[in-house]
Amino acid sequence: MGCTVTDDPYHLSYHSGHFVGVADLKVMNHTTKVSDYFISVEFVDSQGNRLDMAGSIVSKLAPGQSQNNGDEDTKGLKPIGEGAHITCRILSVERNVSTE
Repeated sequence: MGCTVTDDPYHLSYHSGHFVGVADLKVMNHTTKVSDYFISVEFVDSQGNRLDMAGSIVSKLAPGQSQNNGDEDTKGLKPIGEGAHITCRILSVERNVSTE
């Protein structure tokens, strides 16, 4: 789908007084058109229960180019207990041709 989770794909980050799930995404444009991407992810516990969700947007990505979205762009909002074992799953990737 043009989106992968990188080497350190998910972890907990201390933000606004509590720990939240964070996903570091790398988006690559495999098409021949400048494109915008919306990526939706979920953070789940070891039983597969959803703890939180997050979304990220990459705009005007040129053909053949990639972009790491960085921690701050794909961060959950709900508190997750420190030391929790979480997994990040990509729920969807939407691509649209960029408008000028």
